[in-house]
Amino acid sequence: MYDPTNHVIALLHAARNSTNLNLASHVVKQLSDQFGTQPRDIWVAFGPTIRPESYLFPAEIINSLVSSEWQPYLSLQPDGRIAVDVAAFNKDQLIESGVPVSQIEDQGLNTRTDPHYFSHVRSQQDHLPEGRFAAVVALKP
Repeated sequence: MYDPTNHVIALLHAARNSTNLNLASHVVKQLSDQFGTQPRDIWVAFGPTIRPESYLFPAEIINSLVSSEWQPYLSLQPDGRIAVDVAAFNKDQLIESGVPVSQIEDQGLNTRTDPHYFSHVRSQQDHLPEGRFAAVVALKP
C-alpha cells in the first residue's frame, strides 16, 4: 500500500489466516490513524498469491479454516472441494475501507502454478522442498 500524499508505505502478507483477521482493513485504518492517510489516496499492488483454482479444501473442513465472512469467496467445485479466493476477499476489504477499485492492481499471478515462485501448497502436494520468498519495500526520502 502506498499513500503518495503523505509519502507512507505499508507491506503486508495477506494470506488466509491474516485475511481471517481483516488485516487489509486494519492496515488502512492504521495508516489513517498514524499518518493521516485518506483511504482514497491509497494505491495497492497485489504480489503473487495462490488463486482459487489452486487453493482447494475438502468441504467437510472448510468451516474450521475460515470464518463465515468468507462465504462470498468460496465456491463449490465439481469434485466436491471448495475453492478459496483470498485475493478477492482482500480486494473487497480494501474497497470497503475506501480504497478506490481503480487504485488496486492485481496481476493475477498464481504461486501454485507459476514455477517462478515458491508455493507452500505446491511443495506439500508435489512433495517438493519448501522455499520462501521475501518482499522488501522502501521509500526514497
